[in-house]
Amino acid sequence: MKTAAEEEVHGAANKRADKRVEFQVRLSHADTEATTLSIADTDRIANQLEREIHGVTSNEQMRYQKEFSMRLIEFEAWWQEIGVQELRKPSKSV
Repeated sequence: MKTAAEEEVHGAANKRADKRVEFQVRLSHADTEATTLSIADTDRIANQLEREIHGVTSNEQMRYQKEFSMRLIEFEAWWQEIGVQELRKPSKSV
C-alpha cells in the first residue's frame, strides 16, 4: 500500500507530457523575466514582498536601527552627565 507522499511523488513524476511542456515553458518565461528585470524593479519587488511579509522593508528597519542607536548614545551620555548625579543625591525625608 502506497503512502500519501509516495502517491504524490508518483503522480508528479508521471505527469502527462503536455503538463511537463507547459511547466518548462512557464519556467523558461519566469527565468527570462527574472533576468531582464532592472535593479530598480528587483528592489521594488523585494520591498513589496518585505512589506507584505514583515510589515516593513529592510531599509526601514536599518533607518530605525540607526535612529535607535543614536537615541541610545544620547541617553547614555545624558545618564552619565545627569542621571548618575541624581542617584547620588541624598533622598529627602518627608
